[in-house]
Amino acid sequence: ADLEGAFIDMQGVFLEQLAARAGVPVHQATGPAAPGTLRLTVAFTMVQRGPRGPIGFSRTEVTTEAEWSVGGQVTDTIAMTRDSSPSLLRPGVAQRMRLCAGELGTLTARFFQSEQSR
Repeated sequence: ADLEGAFIDMQGVFLEQLAARAGVPVHQATGPAAPGTLRLTVAFTMVQRGPRGPIGFSRTEVTTEAEWSVGGQVTDTIAMTRDSSPSLLRPGVAQRMRLCAGELGTLTARFFQSEQSR
């Protein structure tokens, strides 16, 4: 149950960071995309949780795959990975997973902005 809650939290913080930095309105999709609507589909494709506690050699690592489509036609796909080391400030695995997800949301927004300015 704790792991499921961590994934729900990761999705929320990813969307929050994406929406804050994308420069356009961002809404969670609830059905099929309307014609001409840009849709971003994101999946956490790999999560290496790492150790519990402040000391450890293994990092928490999260990889996402983001796919943009317009009217159902895929226009771009990117994969990104972020990691976070255990420390006294980040001892919890869920805390590090959340941090990685937020950074991935920010990076996804940066990619979107760079593509829009081309």
